[in-house]
Amino acid sequence: MQARCRETQACFCLPGWDSPASDSPPAAVSKHGRPDFDVFADALGCGLGDTCDPARLRYEHIVVLVNRIGRGPRLVSQLLAALFAEMRPVIESGRVHVGLPPRFSAVGADGHRRFAFTREESESLLEGLPGDALVHHYYRIGDIEGEFLQETLLDRETRRTVTITPSDELASCAGVFTFPE
Repeated sequence: MQARCRETQACFCLPGWDSPASDSPPAAVSKHGRPDFDVFADALGCGLGDTCDPARLRYEHIVVLVNRIGRGPRLVSQLLAALFAEMRPVIESGRVHVGLPPRFSAVGADGHRRFAFTREESESLLEGLPGDALVHHYYRIGDIEGEFLQETLLDRETRRTVTITPSDELASCAGVFTFPE
């Protein structure tokens, strides 16, 4: 099953962003020899630095999807630091978001599936599900089945995101992006 809509969504992999040598967020990626970011920036089409113009962005929104645990928060911080340095007007236009992957799902005896995105939601996940429920904890985005990946991360009507604002710059540059608990 294809989870993303090829007509309206593009996927970019930034290889090497999770390598141990990438511990500090790059302040100005294209000036620090990160050709992977340059390819990403070219695909977005809005330009870099002084030439960045959100009106030229090829996509309505940029949604960053990473795992909640492990290297995911650090990868978000690095990418956001690069976007603040090179594409700040796109962030100021409210078009950069971080997707919130579900933490848990539960399936009741009737086959109905519910998702919990925060610890608070997980406490009430089983309420109202008939019979014994099967609970699944998602450690990585890759653990989410395709149809549920579509529902929880890719569908613009049902996904949950955090919109990045200029006030998030200090946290992203310090490498401390945290997902809502």
